[in-house]
Amino acid sequence: MVWTTEEKKEYNRFYYETNRDNIIKKGCQVVICEVCKRKISFNGYNRHLKTKLCVNTSLKNKMIKHRLDASLPDETI
Repeated sequence: MVWTTEEKKEYNRFYYETNRDNIIKKGCQVVICEVCKRKISFNGYNRHLKTKLCVNTSLKNKMIKHRLDASLPDETI
């Protein structure tokens, strides 16, 4: 089924009106960033992943993990 732009607009308008409370409730939920372990809202999660704060934290974590892995002795027997 192919929708015209007007049909799609009407559907989106109807969907938002019927699910407005759920959409707002989900967007305001606090989630923890898997990369830097900071608390942020669900709506801003994708934007947060691109911030210098989160990117730099992920780079530091990768460097630390790499150093720890390199310092461990090989366990080959």
